[in-house]
Amino acid sequence: MSDRVLRVLIIDDDEVDRLSIKRAITSSNMCAEFIEADSVNLAFKYLEDRSFDVALIDYQLPDGDGLSVIRTMREREIDTAVIVLTGRGDEQLVMEMIKAGASDYIPKGKLSSDVLCRSINNAIRIRQAEVEKRVAEDKLIRSNQRIENILESITDAFFAVNNDWEISYVNNQAGFLFEHNVEGLVGESVWEVLGSPPSWFKEKFFTAMQGKVAISVEGFYDCLQIWLDIQIYPSKDGLSVYFRDISSRKETEARLNYLATHDILTDLPNRMMLMDRLTQSLTRVLWHKRSVAVLFLDVDRFKHINDTFGHSAGDELLRKISERLRACVRSGDTVARLGGDEFVIVLQDLAHQQDVVEVAEKLLASMSQPIQVSGNEVVVTTSIGVSLFPNDGDSAETLLRNADTAMYRAKSSGRDNYQMYSPSMTNSETERMTMESHLRKALENHEFVLNYQPMIDTRTGQITRVEALLRWDHPNLGIIPPLDFLPLAEEIGLIEYIGEWVIREACAQCKEWQNKGYTDLYMTVNISDREFRAQRFIDQLEEVVKDQGISKNYLEFELTEKIVVQDFEASISKLNRLREMGIKLALDDFGTGYSSLAYLKKLPLNTLKIDRSFVADVDESPEGTSIVASIIALAHTLNMYVVAEGVETEKQYQMLKSQGCDALQGYHISPPVPAKELLGLLKKYGVAPASRIA
Repeated sequence: MSDRVLRVLIIDDDEVDRLSIKRAITSSNMCAEFIEADSVNLAFKYLEDRSFDVALIDYQLPDGDGLSVIRTMREREIDTAVIVLTGRGDEQLVMEMIKAGASDYIPKGKLSSDVLCRSINNAIRIRQAEVEKRVAEDKLIRSNQRIENILESITDAFFAVNNDWEISYVNNQAGFLFEHNVEGLVGESVWEVLGSPPSWFKEKFFTAMQGKVAISVEGFYDCLQIWLDIQIYPSKDGLSVYFRDISSRKETEARLNYLATHDILTDLPNRMMLMDRLTQSLTRVLWHKRSVAVLFLDVDRFKHINDTFGHSAGDELLRKISERLRACVRSGDTVARLGGDEFVIVLQDLAHQQDVVEVAEKLLASMSQPIQVSGNEVVVTTSIGVSLFPNDGDSAETLLRNADTAMYRAKSSGRDNYQMYSPSMTNSETERMTMESHLRKALENHEFVLNYQPMIDTRTGQITRVEALLRWDHPNLGIIPPLDFLPLAEEIGLIEYIGEWVIREACAQCKEWQNKGYTDLYMTVNISDREFRAQRFIDQLEEVVKDQGISKNYLEFELTEKIVVQDFEASISKLNRLREMGIKLALDDFGTGYSSLAYLKKLPLNTLKIDRSFVADVDESPEGTSIVASIIALAHTLNMYVVAEGVETEKQYQMLKSQGCDALQGYHISPPVPAKELLGLLKKYGVAPASRIA
C-alpha cells in the first residue's frame, strides 16, 4: 500500500471520532485520502460514485447501523473492505457482521495507530482475496478455460478428483502440502497420493461422493502430523477438495486450554483440574468399594522465606517442592497447586487407611530435607490435613473442605505434622446456632454496612466504577468479614434478603453520588448463587431499581464461574434477561473455577475480572505476564472489558496497564472504604462532579 494513496471512507456521525481515525492513520506514515460521511445515505452516494480501498464504519448511525450498511454494500456488489468501529460488546453482533462481510471489528476504546493500520492492511488483503476467489469461482462456472491459472492463485491446497477416485487436477500448493511433485499426478489414485489417509478422512470423501453433499471437517492428519481444515464439494464429475493447514491455530487453542487447567508456575494441575479428577476418582472407586484420600498441604512459614530471599526465590522453592511432592506419590495420583503455598494430593484407589499414613509420613520426611534456593540452603516443613472418601464426605467439595480443616488443626498442633479429619474439628453445633441467631437479627438491627473499592480506568487514570463490598459490624465482635457469615446465610436462606438489602443500599448510594454530580460512576454488586437462582430475583431487582430511581445502565452484577455453569442453559436465559434490562454483567475471579472457552464465548458478558492469584504473579515471572496477557487478549477478542483484581504494587499496575488491561482494582489504588471517604478518592484521582442534579 506504500506505493499509492490509500482511499479511505469514514462513515461516522461523530466529528471527533472521525478526526481521531484520520490522526491514527496518518500518524503511521500511511499516505491516505479521506472522504467523510455522517450518514448512511451520504455514504452510499460516495460508494456508488467512486471506489475506496477501505470503509471504516461506526455501528451506530443516525439513519441506520453498520450491519445494514455492510449487507447493502454486498447486495450492490461494492467491493470495498469494511472495518466496523463500535463500543458495543456483543459477540452475536460481531458474528453477524463478519458473516455479512466485515473484515474486522475494533472497539473504539482500543483504537490506536498500530491496531487500526494493521487491521486496514489485513482487511484490504482479505477483501482482495475474497474478490479474487469470487472471480475465480465465476470463471469456473462460465468456462473451464484457464482453470489452472485460477486455482494456482488461491492459497489453499486443491485437488479435483473424478468419479473413479483419480486426480484430474492438483495445484502447486497441494503438492507442497502433501510433499509431492505435482507433475505426473494427474490420473493417479488419490489414495496413493495422499499416503494412506486416516479412516475419518476417507469416510468423509465417500460420504461426499456417494451422497453428493458438501462436507466441511477439521481433523488431525496422521501421515503429515498436521491439523487440516477440509472442504469437499461434489459435482457430477467427482469432487473438488480444498485443504488448509490449521496446525498453528490448533496449537494456540491447546495452549490456552492447558493454561486454563494448569498452574503456570509449577505446571501442576490447578483447582479446576483437581476438582475434575477428584470427582472422577470418587465415581470410579464406588464400583470397587475402595477409598480415595485427599491431602491438603500448606508450606510452613513460606512467607518468611519469601520476605527473606525475595519472590523469585519463593517461586523457585515452590517449583522444587512440586517436584518433591510428585516424587512421593504414584503416577496415577494427582498433585495440584491451589495457589500461594497450598497444594493438594489425591490418592486414588486405596485399599487401606495405613497407605495414606505411609504417604503422609513420606511427604513430611521428604519436605524436611534441605533445599537449595538461589544459592542458599533452606529447610521447610509442611502441615498436612487428610480426609477420606467415603468416611469424611461424599463429594469433592466436602472432602477438600474437610482436608483443609484438618490441615489447620495440624498448623495449630505445632506444624510439621499431619492430622486425619474428624467431625470434632468443625465448629460445634452450638457455635453454629449462636452465629445463626446473631445473623438473623443483624439485618433488622441495621448491623450490615457497605464499603466501596474503586477501580481505575487505565486510559484516563480516573475512577470509573466502584465495587460494593458487604461487612457485618457486630456490636460485640466488631467487623466480621463476608467469608465468615455468607456461607451460613446462604445455607439458612437469609442470603436473598441480605442480597436485596445490598442491591438496594448500593443503588441508593449510587443515586446519591449522581445527585452530587458524579453521573458517570458505575456501581458493581456481587450476586450469590442462591440469590441469582431465586425465582423472584428479576422482579425483585426491577422493584429495587425503580424505588431508588437509578438507571440500570449504571449497575453491574458480578457472578462467579461456578454460579454460571450450574444449570448453564437456565443461567444463560436469566443473564440475557438482565442484559436486556440494561444491566451490565461481569465474570468474577476468572481462572479459578471452570474457565471453559466453550462456556465463555456463549455468555452475554460485558466484563471479565482477572483473579488476584494471576495478578500476584504478573510482576514476578514471564510466565505470569504471559498468562495475564493471554486472558486480556482472549477477553478483548470477545469484546469484553477487563478488570484486574488484587493490584498491590506499582510494578503490577504498570505491567497490567502495558498489557492493555482496561481497569485495575486493589489495595495499591485503595482498600474498600466507607461511602463518605470515596468522595475524597474521586477528587484524588481527578474525577470532578458535573452540574448538580436537582
